[in-house]
Amino acid sequence: MKILTTVRGLLLLAVFSATAVLAAPNGLNGDWNGSAEAIYPNGDRVAGLLFDGTINQEPGSGLFYGNFTYTLPGIGQISGVVTGYVGNGGNVSGLLSLVMGESEPPVAVATVEGKLTGNKLVAVTRDFSDGTTSILTAYRVR
Repeated sequence: MKILTTVRGLLLLAVFSATAVLAAPNGLNGDWNGSAEAIYPNGDRVAGLLFDGTINQEPGSGLFYGNFTYTLPGIGQISGVVTGYVGNGGNVSGLLSLVMGESEPPVAVATVEGKLTGNKLVAVTRDFSDGTTSILTAYRVR
């Protein structure tokens, strides 16, 4: 019985360790691109949103910062900055901000919550500026 309990404990430790390793061998460091789909409060949907970004994670910390560009079909590009935190399990929480004008501080426009698994990030953003909720899938490109 004592051996079985020890084996269970070791298996749980192995599972938790494997999850942490899968989530963050390089953390969020790198260039990312992907696509998103959004829904507006009136039910209108927009597919084909493109995402490009560069994220830098602070050494020894889950804190990160970076910049991004969304390309919206028929509208053009929106660029901004992102800050946030990624935990050992790959849970990502952040804030997307836009710079509205030169020498203006960034203005927070959306929250982002997601999951990092290796070189793949799946996240949900909630945009305060237009009420949209988006699902983003991005991959590390280097």
